[in-house]
Amino acid sequence: MTIPGRLPSVLLATALAAGCGDGPSEPRLDHEAPVQTEAPSYSMIRTASGAEAMIDFVFTNQSSQRISFPNCRGAIQLIVERQSETGWEFAFGPGYPDCLGPPVHVAPGGTASGSTSVFQYDLTSSFCCGFAEGTAPPGTYRIRIVEAVYNYDDSRPFFGDPVEARFLVSNRFRIN
Repeated sequence: MTIPGRLPSVLLATALAAGCGDGPSEPRLDHEAPVQTEAPSYSMIRTASGAEAMIDFVFTNQSSQRISFPNCRGAIQLIVERQSETGWEFAFGPGYPDCLGPPVHVAPGGTASGSTSVFQYDLTSSFCCGFAEGTAPPGTYRIRIVEAVYNYDDSRPFFGDPVEARFLVSNRFRIN
């Protein structure tokens, strides 16, 4: 079975519209959040094609039921949201491979880890997507897992019952 229109989660390349507020200057890790990043802030590091920040995270199932992640090649499907003056807004969107592998199951209290890469390409890059050099807005961000279900069954639409958003968001972190 395949899920159309999916690419690897390590590449997050959808640009955020300019003009949003930056929020607090240095978030503190919220150790109660179900998704924990390894640091409260990240800096974009120069690469051959632009700049990148690698964000490692650990998901802890804080619900009373097993949570399953439909996936391809083990990638937890997520987005990165940016805090604005009006709340949380979509900032970076992953794509995923066009396949469906065995789900990742996480028992109550169990964990699953992952990482994602936020990147921008310089203006001379041969790549088509991502932030142009100097346009990635610094700000406060969070990870939100977007594909997670209870009662996984690959014969059901959406593979099961949706997990409440409060169980799928990370602590706040800063990208500089």
